[in-house]
Amino acid sequence: MQKKLLLVLAIVASALVSRAQVEKGNWLLGGSFSFGTNSNTNTGGTATGSNSNLNPELGWAVAKNSVIGFRGGFSTSTSKDNTANKQTSTNYSAGLFWKKFFPINEKVGWYGDLSSGYTHGQNKYVYSAATTQKYSASGFYASISPGVYYKPSKKVFLNAGFGGLSYNHAKSDAGSLSGNTKTSTFNLNLLNYFAFGVSFVISKEHQM
Repeated sequence: MQKKLLLVLAIVASALVSRAQVEKGNWLLGGSFSFGTNSNTNTGGTATGSNSNLNPELGWAVAKNSVIGFRGGFSTSTSKDNTANKQTSTNYSAGLFWKKFFPINEKVGWYGDLSSGYTHGQNKYVYSAATTQKYSASGFYASISPGVYYKPSKKVFLNAGFGGLSYNHAKSDAGSLSGNTKTSTFNLNLLNYFAFGVSFVISKEHQM
């Protein structure tokens, strides 16, 4: 209990530190790569899956250690159950983000990332009976993600995100499936989802 209290106090203290890692007016250019796995077991058996994501981004510091910007995305995912039914998905996204940095010292710290945007994807089902069905889906997403970062130099951020809370809403054009459908899902991933990225700081004095 005492260790947990000390950890909470350390995080709060780091958030109150006045040292700046990103100055107002700086631009950040970079992106991240992420991957995840999952396994769900119910009365029908066990389903497994994996996903990977590539997210380029461009941000502008509206205040010290506070960055807003544009983020694109490309992702693929697969899932398979114990009856050999398989689903593959390819998705594209575009949206906005806000990232807040909390330095611990001059080199390391943590951050929070809030993002939302539009998504569009293609899905393919292959059933054990060798039947194939395809459909597309469009919608929007919102997410809150924590992470840590390391600065090997003044102009470079290396970061690692470790999951978070996300919400997705989509409407699918089911095609050969029975009618259109709408889905809304919440996901909480903290230990089975990781994102690794790099950002380059473009200081105000280096802008044309």
